[in-house]
Amino acid sequence: MPSKTATREKRASSRAEYSSPAVDKAVDVIEFLASQGESVSITSIAEGIDRSVGEIYRIVLALEHRRLISRDSSTDRLRLSLRLFELAHEFPPVERLIQVARAEMDTLVRKARQSCHLAVAEETEIVVVAARESPLPMRYSVRVGSSFDMFETSSGVVIAAFGPERQREDRLRQVPPEKRAALEARFESVRACGYEIRESETVDGLSNISVPVQSRVGGILGALTVPYLRQTKATMEPPDVLTLQLTAAERMRDGLG
Repeated sequence: MPSKTATREKRASSRAEYSSPAVDKAVDVIEFLASQGESVSITSIAEGIDRSVGEIYRIVLALEHRRLISRDSSTDRLRLSLRLFELAHEFPPVERLIQVARAEMDTLVRKARQSCHLAVAEETEIVVVAARESPLPMRYSVRVGSSFDMFETSSGVVIAAFGPERQREDRLRQVPPEKRAALEARFESVRACGYEIRESETVDGLSNISVPVQSRVGGILGALTVPYLRQTKATMEPPDVLTLQLTAAERMRDGLG
């Protein structure tokens, strides 16, 4: 791995070759935030890319205005938003990678005869970015693009449980104090088991089976969730559906990198 000095020299050399310093600063900020597992302060960004706060202040505001980065209103810390993720979906090579997830979800719903969806985090919410419906006439499914409070869903709890500790703490600060202990206990249980099976808090008679979708280096990408609806034509029991989900998540990891 290049040393910090070598990286700075390379960056300085690159700056000298091009006449677009604002673009360079914006890319530096985006690349630095992409390398972080949690939200960071503007001072940390400046230090991380070897610039002053004054040099990047307007750049950060511009990126925030264009929704490329988002700010935690309670801590003023910054992180990449899902805007790059949205743009990536329009880029053919990345769309090919997303097809890996869709193919695995197709296999899952065909075998389990249950619907499933893939969710990612956006601040203290989750956003459903892909979904597949059960082939059965009676089914429960979640619409792509739907967003929910993170801690009202098993998807959100699983994402938070496997996310960076500081990010999890920042999110917990926005939860009423009387609910934090129960959430922390759920996080511990999810990390210990590697998944969550829990009765839905919003739909009676439904159980959520949720597993993490992680990168090759262990970073949390999202959660694959089956809203399990018990009915006579869906004969697979929750533990067997869970096994299918864990396999699908592993294959997504391998395909999405």
